[in-house]
Amino acid sequence: MTKPARGLSLRTKWSLVLLGVALAPLVALGPVTLRLQRDGLMESENALQGAVATQVTKSVAVTVSHVADAATRTGHLLVGASLQSERDREAGDNLVALARSEAIATEHLAYIVVYDKTGAYIDAIVRTPKGGATPDVPRDKLTDALAESATRAGGVWTVERPRDGKDELSYTVPLVAPGGQHTGFVRAFVSRGALSELVGTVSSERLGSPNAVFLLDEKLTVIAAPENAWVKVGDDLRGKYMFSHLDPTTIPWDVPFQGVTGAYAAPNGDAMRGAYSTLGRHRWLVVVQRPESEVLAALRATQRAFVLAVLAVAIVAVLAGGWLAARSTRPIEALVRLARRYGQREFSARADVHTGDELEELAGALGEMATSIEDGERELAKKRETEAQLSRYLPSEIARSIAEGTRTLGLGGERRPVTVLFADIASFTSFAERSSPEAVVGFLNEVFSILTEVVFRHGGMVDKFMGDCIMAVFGATEAEGDPARATHAARALAAAEDMHRFVETQAAEWKKRFEFDVKLGIGVSSGEALVGNLGSETRMEFTAIGDTVNTAARLESVAQAGQTLVTGDVAKAAGDTYELRALGPHPLRGKREPVELFELLT
Repeated sequence: MTKPARGLSLRTKWSLVLLGVALAPLVALGPVTLRLQRDGLMESENALQGAVATQVTKSVAVTVSHVADAATRTGHLLVGASLQSERDREAGDNLVALARSEAIATEHLAYIVVYDKTGAYIDAIVRTPKGGATPDVPRDKLTDALAESATRAGGVWTVERPRDGKDELSYTVPLVAPGGQHTGFVRAFVSRGALSELVGTVSSERLGSPNAVFLLDEKLTVIAAPENAWVKVGDDLRGKYMFSHLDPTTIPWDVPFQGVTGAYAAPNGDAMRGAYSTLGRHRWLVVVQRPESEVLAALRATQRAFVLAVLAVAIVAVLAGGWLAARSTRPIEALVRLARRYGQREFSARADVHTGDELEELAGALGEMATSIEDGERELAKKRETEAQLSRYLPSEIARSIAEGTRTLGLGGERRPVTVLFADIASFTSFAERSSPEAVVGFLNEVFSILTEVVFRHGGMVDKFMGDCIMAVFGATEAEGDPARATHAARALAAAEDMHRFVETQAAEWKKRFEFDVKLGIGVSSGEALVGNLGSETRMEFTAIGDTVNTAARLESVAQAGQTLVTGDVAKAAGDTYELRALGPHPLRGKREPVELFELLT
């Protein structure tokens, strides 16, 4: 046996014990205190991030609402101007001028593009910022999909493809005349980078970082982000960062909602904590995040102080542990040597330990244990020898139960449903007449060895050998409640099939060696039989008797070579698992009424 690797020394263990006792208050209260502090910090951070998310949500909503309102008012004015121009051109021009002034006065509005009812470009109202360049107004035709969405919804927001890393959004509304006719469309564009500038300002002022706040659409594409953030406008965040474990389908996009994202890793590997808030009307999402190291900075200082206190106590514990270990090592080493001798089966050995304490008690208990093990091994060996001897004459299950003392060798039996199988070697008499006794015995031993293994494989009991015939019983030894008791008929048929199969496999070799074409005739019958020890007090055998046994023997006697005959009870109990051919009622010797027979087709 391989000697186990040496673990911690006793000196170390004593030191650890004393260390545990000394540090128990610190160990008990320290983690609780740290956990409470951490929970408090996380709650405060969640509240802060929630407040920031709410602030950004409201600011974004106000910004885009102003632009949407400007687009709607401009549309109404342009429709009115169109109607007035038909009657009073000057009044119509005044309404157009008013529409331009409305658009120019709207903060964060870059320009408004006017389209006809087919979506073709007509004109643009441009709001040029002070000191800024005139924006490049797109003159492309309005897409059919956008026109249809705006008409159906009465107004729709669109996230444009980012240019130069800046966000660009637009709001499209249909122009509807008083009669309900669609006369065109108005499309208002938010100033490029306006939302990114907004979230960047909040990110820096409230959280001191350019990476703290950004805005997403429902496809998890970044709409707005601070200029120096590691998340860029247009980035697809599906399956990344906070969405590696936050399923976007669980977010109620259509209503205002706040939640936390849990921990996740930033591109630089920092652990992050985040929260989010929805803009239900627009199906957008504001995400607020901060590195966990910043959130838990105060906790780190507390942890360092706790570690220093633990180290100071540990030094004292190590010194005390060494002194205690020296007093207890010697008797323990003697007990270790004793245990190893017991491992080598030297059960007569004893330890010379006289410490007057639990160690001396342990030495005595080990000696008692060794005596008990030695006695138990002798008893177990005796049982094994008894079982081996009995199994030569009794079924192995019965032999085992007798050896274990759960069954007696008294005469008597019990009624139980069983299936009995008789298998006989066809044309054996002619073979025995022309062969030597040694050849006959050798041949029978080979056949019976195979048939016995088949019976055992299917949970049967070999009852006896009678000349060239073997009798097996299925269902005779199973305990009450064992599910196998209900399958004895099916197991007997499976055994019959295997007997024919194994004999066919060996037939060629036996033909060559014994000049004998070996085939079996098998009879199987199910029913109630008396199972138990029969005979006398001086000579008995465990067997089954009854009409079921006699019927199986009669079936075997009339079975042809290679044939298995079974009764109707067997066929009924086996069910549809096996292919059986009905042979009709047949008279059997010793039976007053004909017996319904079936042939097992293999």
